[in-house]
Amino acid sequence: NYKIDPLRKDNCDAWSMQAEAVLIRNGLWGYVSGDILKPAEADVEGLKAWKKSDSDAKCDLTLIISQPELKQIKGLQTSKEVWDKLKNNYQSQGPARKATLLKQLILYRMNDSDDVRDHLNNFADTVDKLRDMSI
Repeated sequence: NYKIDPLRKDNCDAWSMQAEAVLIRNGLWGYVSGDILKPAEADVEGLKAWKKSDSDAKCDLTLIISQPELKQIKGLQTSKEVWDKLKNNYQSQGPARKATLLKQLILYRMNDSDDVRDHLNNFADTVDKLRDMSI
């Protein structure tokens, strides 16, 4: 058992790292990443096993998403569809996201009442997000 904060609008980066780790530990990451492809319909046993494992992966993801965010994945069939949808919604790498992060970094100020460690962690988190976008 692992304690993972459910996915919210403000914790996607940490959540995705933890979710990936749990899926790897459970042997299911390949279904989410798309590395384990769905077998052909003719491979009845292989398809049955794939659907079971993919459903397990989708279940693991669904259980660590906050209730308000669940509506985004309603109706999606596979764990990869769920992961890709969440990644697209929360980890956009478009120009608007880049501009928002750059603005956040430039205007980032510490208040007298703020904790120095929290301030530095938030600053480093923003820098990491920009680095991930090759900025």
